[in-house]
Amino acid sequence: MKTTLRFPVENVVYVMTDFTESNLNFWKDHPALEPFVTSGQLDFAIFDAVNDTELRLQNSGVVLGPPNGDRDGETTKNPMCIVANYLFDTLCHDIFRVEGSVLKEGLISVGSARPNEANSSDPDIINHMRNEYDYRPLKDTEYYKNGRDGVDNVHLSRILAFYRDYYDKNGDDDDNNTPTTHKSSGKDDGGRGTSARGDASILMPIGAIRAIRRLSNMSHQKKLIILSGDKGNDDPEQFRGLVDPHLAVHGSFSVMVNYHAIGAYVTSRGGFSLHGSQHDASLKVSAFVLSGDNDDDGADGTAVVETRSGDLSDFERWDRERSARYPMLKQCFEDNIVSFGPNDFFMLQRGMKEVTISSGSGDAAINETNLSLNSVVSLLKLSDWDADVFYKFRDIIISKVRSTFTGTEIGTGGVRGSSSIEIARYCQKPLFHPFPFFLLSRYRSTPPTPNYEKICSKVYRASGKTTSSLVEIKTWPSRWVDCTTDFRCRGTV
Repeated sequence: MKTTLRFPVENVVYVMTDFTESNLNFWKDHPALEPFVTSGQLDFAIFDAVNDTELRLQNSGVVLGPPNGDRDGETTKNPMCIVANYLFDTLCHDIFRVEGSVLKEGLISVGSARPNEANSSDPDIINHMRNEYDYRPLKDTEYYKNGRDGVDNVHLSRILAFYRDYYDKNGDDDDNNTPTTHKSSGKDDGGRGTSARGDASILMPIGAIRAIRRLSNMSHQKKLIILSGDKGNDDPEQFRGLVDPHLAVHGSFSVMVNYHAIGAYVTSRGGFSLHGSQHDASLKVSAFVLSGDNDDDGADGTAVVETRSGDLSDFERWDRERSARYPMLKQCFEDNIVSFGPNDFFMLQRGMKEVTISSGSGDAAINETNLSLNSVVSLLKLSDWDADVFYKFRDIIISKVRSTFTGTEIGTGGVRGSSSIEIARYCQKPLFHPFPFFLLSRYRSTPPTPNYEKICSKVYRASGKTTSSLVEIKTWPSRWVDCTTDFRCRGTV
């Protein structure tokens, strides 16, 4: 970036945040991040996205937050950029329904599916929790009028009114408002039966909205850009039908993110949102921009976005007009998210993985595949040599690299060993420490080719271990050692 941009890139500080201290300690002690910490470009902070109003950076001691009694001015001199990776789905949500043109509030009772629990505070209860839902009519859309969210109450009320009007208005488009049968989408779904086209089940991402409010208050002039990737939906048509929220349990639990509501909130504050074109994507990536223009105008009840009753095109029009002032951002989003984005890569990776046929189990497992090493290396390049992709295809790489060292032609292009050389170049990278040793340890009795010897000047060695188990190697402490004339790295493997 330094060579292409006339911008002081070295002055940009990345702040990694988490809710738990143990995750921060892991990052702080990670050797791959040490150079960035030393340069001052990387810092860490504990952040409760729903409640915290400031960030205390643990290395520099800087406090990022809005002006208050201790701070006369802003603590940031430029707008902040936020990357929210699988964050919003684990934050709190409010549950609503539109049923027969009536807006209803959803209430949840949480218990255990087992009749008796020896220890009610045992975290294992989450694996067999049972939820019951009750829906009660609301008199109007002023549910948030006197809520805890202050200036955001008017924005939340505006979004809620939109949903009520949208499904009421568009529910009559179907012939005679024909009832549709609802099919359960998970064990917690209690909305089985029939529902009219005008019925809908809505999650209001109140936790995400509170996080955006708190982060924008810390940022220069409340300007903010958020890039968020998560499971979710950005089309209100996907909320039709009466169904209880599905809670995915994975140590914690999460729900689908209503990206449409987050975008409507940002638009209501004078900003805009950008969404991908794949509404059925398993991984949604959206961008939200608060430009600082007219931010919070309308908090007194005067609408920033003058929407016709339940008309989706009004939100889309405002997003289109406002985003037009940022053509480079729009083009970047189009190139990197819409044209070929993270979900496209995920589907490609999964498709390649599915062509692998596994047999056996444990150490005796055998993976058979028609994939060439060249194909896997192409996928690694597309992922920018992501270590997780390498790990997923490790068995294929190991089996195909062996053919290079034994003199066997690889792939279908007739080029012998070129992909193995690229793997070797990758293995030199400090961010990628467990796997080079593992690859070399499999072939410690075979001398390398001259080209490989030149490339592999350094490899990681797991201290004092000789096993070739990748799972065990990943947990060992590692250090750089010089690689001599064979794979044994001075006979230590």
